[in-house]
Amino acid sequence: MFKIDVRNLDAVCRVIIHMGIFAVTTASGKERDAADAISTEGGSAVHSVLAPHTLNGYVFVEGETREAIENAVSRTPYTQKVVQGETSLEEVEQFLTVSSDVASVTAGEEVFITNGAYEGKKAQITRVNEADEKVTVELLNEPIQIPIELPGSQVRPA
Repeated sequence: MFKIDVRNLDAVCRVIIHMGIFAVTTASGKERDAADAISTEGGSAVHSVLAPHTLNGYVFVEGETREAIENAVSRTPYTQKVVQGETSLEEVEQFLTVSSDVASVTAGEEVFITNGAYEGKKAQITRVNEADEKVTVELLNEPIQIPIELPGSQVRPA
């Protein structure tokens, strides 16, 4: 059996209720450095920091109070200010889901190769391997059609 000490429960509930997620503006390109510095400077008041690679100039900070986050940001390089208002978990979730590189392409579709030895060439997808995140393409406007297997990140729709 577990016993719950009601005196401590009140303190725990206050922390949970006041904890929030805040967006912090940063120097563009320095999001990762700012996230590391905030987590160091924030101490126990900062619970987590998220620096999505798809979002420039912002990091998300989860902490006990806005004042604690502002205090950590004021002592941190590469940060500018805490954005007014709290950020909801739903707004942050989009940066936590992993998207597949091959989800947006299908067999028979024409694509541009964006990287590697065939960069800039136009190709047609012959097969999509979702498990390995790879596509097989044949270059268009080439006299010999040779299947080439590429990572899905190296193609984009034409």
